[in-house]
Amino acid sequence: MVVVADVPALEARVEDPLLGVHRSDRLRIVFSDGSWLTVITDEERSEIHQHLMRQLRTAS
Repeated sequence: MVVVADVPALEARVEDPLLGVHRSDRLRIVFSDGSWLTVITDEERSEIHQHLMRQLRTAS
């Protein structure tokens, strides 16, 4: 992985578009202006996916 930009948390958030319901290699970065960018990971259920799923469980 290569970091190409450092975006403050107030300006963007990372989400799993499928909410962990289905295995996916996709993540979405949603920016505060409503635009978004899809990121494709090297593996389904990456560490980032696992982190987002844990956050969803603790928020419920």
